[in-house]
Amino acid sequence: MERYDVLILAGSGEARSVAAGLAEAGVAALMAQRRPPRTGETYPLPLHVGAFDSASDFVRFLEEHSIRRVLDASHPFAGKFSHRAAELSVEAGCAYLRLTRAPWVAAPQDRWIDVATESQAAEHISPGARVFVATGRGTEAQFANLEGREVLFRVLGQHGGKTGAARHIRYVPAKGPFTVASEESFLRRAEIDWLVCRNAGGEGAFPKLAAARELGLPVVMVRRPTLPEPKVQTVAEALEWAMS
Repeated sequence: MERYDVLILAGSGEARSVAAGLAEAGVAALMAQRRPPRTGETYPLPLHVGAFDSASDFVRFLEEHSIRRVLDASHPFAGKFSHRAAELSVEAGCAYLRLTRAPWVAAPQDRWIDVATESQAAEHISPGARVFVATGRGTEAQFANLEGREVLFRVLGQHGGKTGAARHIRYVPAKGPFTVASEESFLRRAEIDWLVCRNAGGEGAFPKLAAARELGLPVVMVRRPTLPEPKVQTVAEALEWAMS
């Protein structure tokens, strides 16, 4: 079984940046993610694909590959996963670090409403509203209580149409990268009244918020789950830790 010093739990753009830095530095590192790469997608390090079926499987994987450090760069909303990964890493005798980019912060002119869960959006959005939801595929069920509103649900690289989750929800296919101008154009064409998104942070998804600001639209912002310690917010900090 091949040995690695560092395991990167992927699921964010930062994971790829850290992987590139470790590969360039010659560090023996391995990436792991649940879903297989998209067609044509390449990675700077060896990649393990697949979910760990149990806690014992994850610990065994760490031990078999002689992992010393676990760098968790999964999605900022993978809270339950991260807490479990932190616990099991310590159990296996590995050092653990959570890398998560800084969250977005509302500017004075923004009209954000902070909520703990997606389902709380219904408490603020009036019936009859047209709602643009950008929380990612797999969260449709959280908006079943938005009946009486027309919900447009963004999915990347998918076909449009009904989701099947609820009659009031419709898929809107999209392909990035997105700009403030393109997002503003979409919000105008679709006659959107509300935007709902998760506070994932980062530059790639921010244009829709900038467009909502320009149009004066209210935003339901789902705040992040609590993530385990220790954690850092930058790739540079993560690389320093991984190579120390």
